Formats: sequence, C-alpha cells, structure tokens
Amino acid sequence: MSTAQAEPAMEAFYVLQELNCINSVPMALKAALELGIPDILAGAGPGAVLTPHQIADKLPRKSHDAAQKVGRILRLLAHRGVFAQGEAAGSETHGYGLNDVSKYFVTGSEFELKAYIVLMQRWEMQAPLDYLCGTVEEDADGFVLANGSDLWSYGSANPDFNDVFNAAMRNRSKLLNSVIARYYEGFRDVKCLVDVGGGVGGALAQIVSAHPHIRGRNFDLPHVISTAPQIPGVEHVAGSFFESIPSGDATLLQTVLHDWGDADCITILKNCHKALPENGRVLIREHVIDPSRNSAAKTGAALNVDVLMLGLFQGRGRERTRAEWKCLLGAAGFSQVSFLSLQDLDLIESVKT
Repeated sequence: MSTAQAEPAMEAFYVLQELNCINSVPMALKAALELGIPDILAGAGPGAVLTPHQIADKLPRKSHDAAQKVGRILRLLAHRGVFAQGEAAGSETHGYGLNDVSKYFVTGSEFELKAYIVLMQRWEMQAPLDYLCGTVEEDADGFVLANGSDLWSYGSANPDFNDVFNAAMRNRSKLLNSVIARYYEGFRDVKCLVDVGGGVGGALAQIVSAHPHIRGRNFDLPHVISTAPQIPGVEHVAGSFFESIPSGDATLLQTVLHDWGDADCITILKNCHKALPENGRVLIREHVIDPSRNSAAKTGAALNVDVLMLGLFQGRGRERTRAEWKCLLGAAGFSQVSFLSLQDLDLIESVKT
C-alpha cells in the first residue's frame, strides 16, 4: 500500500485513538485545578506566561520531576484550547498562560466555574455513563444502578453531594444569568417572576438586582430551599413542580426540562400554564439543537450534554430541537413560541393565550 493510500486509514486510526483516550482531557483539567495552576498563572500578573518549571516551583507539594509532568498536562490542555501557549519571559522555553477558557477557573473570578468541573468529575456523575448500553437494552437508569437511588433522592440523602451540586449549579448559572438579566428586554414588563427549579435563588438574585421592580419567587424542592439564603426581593417557596407552581406573571425554567421525558415536561409546563395569567410568559433556558445555525462548539456542547442526560435520567432527559420544543409547548397550551439568542445564549419564550 502506498503512503497516499495509507493516510486515510491512519487518520481514521488517530481519530479512534483520540476518542479512546478522551477521558484524559477532563482528568487533566481536574488535576490542573487541584494543583491550583490557574491561580498560579493569575498570580503572575495579567498576560503572564510561565514555563512548567516556574509553575512547578510554586506548588506546595511536588515530586522530583513535577515540572515535566505539569508540562505534559498543560500541553494537552493547551492543545484542547483550555490554556494559552507562548514563549515565557526570559526563557526560550515555551510556557503557558490563561485564556478566555481558563480564566473561569481562577479563584474569586466573577464567573468562577471550578465547582462545575468538580461536580462533573465526581464518580457519582461519571459512573452512570457506564450503563448507557443498559438504557438502550433494558431501559436501565444509570444513576440508580451506580448510586442506589435517583439523582434528586441521592442529593437529599447526601448533604456533601448536595452542597457540591448546588455550588456547581450556582457557579454555572451565574454567568448565564448575567446574560439573561442584561439582555432579555422582556423583564421590563414583568412584575412577579417565578423561577421554577431555581435552586437556592442565585438566578433571581441577579435578575432582581438588575431589575428592582421585579418581585421574585424561588421555587424548588424542600431540601434545596432549606439551604437557600435570604435574598432581598425574593421569596423562597418549597414544593414539587409536578403538583403545582406558585403564581406570577412570568415563569423561568433553566436547565430543568432537559432532565425529564416529554410526558413529564408537558405536566410541568401545564402547571406553569395554570399558574400564569392570560398573556403570561414562560421563559426556558435550555440548549436548542440546531447545527445549521449554531457553531461547532455550541452544537458539541449540546450533544455532549444530551448523552449525559441519557445516562443520568434513564433515557428520559434530553436536549431538544426547535420542532421538539414547539411540540412540547403546544401540548401544554402555549403559543407564539420565539427562539431568542442573547449573546449566543438560547432562550425560548412562549405566551399563554
């Protein structure tokens, strides 16, 4: 076989090899965070580029060859776009610095996302994916098989996991909520906003701060509400969205419906419909799968989360297309579905008529 003929076969092999070792990427990121590398780079000043030796020198505990190990971890992460790579000052050796991705891992940064990474790499969240085959063959629930109960019951019974989960959702949502609070113009007409499945109230805290005329009602399960802090302008309400939802002139659901199958989503949306006045709005922040409109990175994020939902929620949870969202909302009695893009963040708006 000639070299030209062999190239496609080898390219395919390298694609397979990368996929086979893909778990190295999140594990390398987890190690970088545990070592405090983003904080070390941030401490060197804006735009700083440090060599692996300079980074290793700042580690409180290190092996005799820590520098080369740090270099290998960062080389992979830089290749995946997590860190910047460049020439370190005063050295001919390549070094590493923060970029638009890794800045989110600096302790105390405005939109710090470390807790989100920590949650997703916990064994409770990873082990269910080992049962994907079972979800196809036997309708197995990966989270139950791996952890002994469903995600919500497990969180209620395990305060440590519940704390990490809430911190992760709070971290991730802070960035996304800032976009919604700043760019969704419809808040000007909202007097009472109900955040359905709103956790400990982080979203409403940001929205009410940006729009003080809004009265917020944060609605979640009792074990979640029990840990919620007092927030000016926000009332915490405990309950189940499968039974009823507090009234307001707009309801917000953020990454709630992707946990559930279509029948459950319709039940939740019907309860939202009952709680809203005529012309009230439901706002849904979820991925909208649309490769023809979305970037490769945005599509990849949606498809990866979609398979995660498959593992966590017995195949019920899923990300959805525009047509699927319209179908769910129509079945619940909503009309005039609009798909908004707020700084490339998907927000679905629908009206009760």
